[in-house]
Amino acid sequence: MSIGNPITLTENVASKQITITATAGQTSFSPAGGYRINEIAVYRNGVRLVDGRDFTARDGATVTLLSGCTVDDVVAFQIFDDFAVSGAINANDSEQTINGSLVVTGNLTGTGTSITGEEFYGGGAGLTGITTGVSINAAGGALQRVILANTTSGVAVTMANTGDLYYNNVTSTLYVPNVNISGTMTQEDVQNIDSVGLVTGRLGLRATKGGLVVTAGVSTFSANIDAGAVQVAANSLDISTGGVDIDGLTNLDETIVAGVSTFTANVQVSSAATVGLAKSLSLADGAFINFGNADDMQIYHDGSNSYVTDRGTGELKIGGSVVTIEGTGETLAKFTDDGAAELYYDNNKKAETIGTGLTVTGGVNASGLSTFVGGSFRPGSIMKETAYSGFTTGWQAAGDINLSNGNVQYNQHFLDGTANTLNIVSTVGINTDLKIAESISVTGITSVRETVAYVNDITIDHAAVDVYWVGGSAPTAGGSGGYDTYTFNIVKIGNASYAVTGNQTLTSA
Repeated sequence: MSIGNPITLTENVASKQITITATAGQTSFSPAGGYRINEIAVYRNGVRLVDGRDFTARDGATVTLLSGCTVDDVVAFQIFDDFAVSGAINANDSEQTINGSLVVTGNLTGTGTSITGEEFYGGGAGLTGITTGVSINAAGGALQRVILANTTSGVAVTMANTGDLYYNNVTSTLYVPNVNISGTMTQEDVQNIDSVGLVTGRLGLRATKGGLVVTAGVSTFSANIDAGAVQVAANSLDISTGGVDIDGLTNLDETIVAGVSTFTANVQVSSAATVGLAKSLSLADGAFINFGNADDMQIYHDGSNSYVTDRGTGELKIGGSVVTIEGTGETLAKFTDDGAAELYYDNNKKAETIGTGLTVTGGVNASGLSTFVGGSFRPGSIMKETAYSGFTTGWQAAGDINLSNGNVQYNQHFLDGTANTLNIVSTVGINTDLKIAESISVTGITSVRETVAYVNDITIDHAAVDVYWVGGSAPTAGGSGGYDTYTFNIVKIGNASYAVTGNQTLTSA
């Protein structure tokens, strides 16, 4: 049974009016929605135009004026149409179709399970009874969209700004552009969290792809952070208490440590890297600095002594143009490239290598048999000693024999004086060079040419001493030519006190 009477359309049952403001010279117009041929009236500035004389409308879409408009002419189109409900609305039919718009001014109540359509919108002030299991589906599509202005206690109400809430059943994804939660949100599985405030992770924070990016705000974690990659975009990462436990490889471009760093395992530095220290490196007693693949060289302190030890093959070499070994405020030894090797006693140089051998300041103490080769000891060879011959005058004019130049001295200049005295000295003094019970032997060889020239006495450090001569008396004459030899054996028996024996050997040409 039909509700109401079926509607039979006439030309004047329904109409709509569309108004268009023309541009200069415009003749063609396309009213929105088109029109039925011969069912349209056209007005220009309120004056109705005549079909065929003033305009043509033959295709249902375009109206053409036969004369062009002036700018801002108002062209109005009254379009006559009909509204048909086939068979009206039958309450007993299982499915009915309405071709057109259905306007309901009252309530629309249904008992079915679903409403299918392209789009649903409105204020929704009276929308109630939305329960679990209700679905809104777009016919044949993957995208379902619900457009809401706001929700309060489950009722949709109108507000100025709207947002979109929709579900994609192909990707099984619910899209919510913006979520504002004033209370506490508890979620076991959240793919993405966009936060501008404080974020607290109750069970920890895990980042497996893309890393953890910290850009602004404060993030507090009550448990561990397990991250595949962590990126800190701020200027610094400040960990005030606790610590950082990193089990795998850590790649740091630059590390500045203001406090104490403790390493329980080895610290390895790449072969291409350089380790720089602004101040000092401190190691405990028994801790080694090792060099070489097999710890070939070690530097350490055992609690009592310090060591630089070569434990591998090859030599331990110390290089430098000048290498100095120092004690506490004094020099012990010095080695100069292409120069001398020097040994010191109480910060005083006592031995120095020279081009011809070794210069010793003071005496040389040797136990057992000693053999000199060119002024040095070499067992199994004949004993040789270099004689000093740097005199410019005879001994009667300059009688000093400086033992720092050698214990055997040769003067090629003639001895001319009668009863000459030789002064035995050294650079620092014989009394300083000799200890009590130490002895030296002095040999002086001089050229002679007359018997009246001879030596009959010596002084030590310019102080007179008693000389006991072989034969019982001092010399009274010299050789007539060739060389005379004077030998003195000096034993220090006290401070500046000596036992001296002398011997003269005469020669003649």
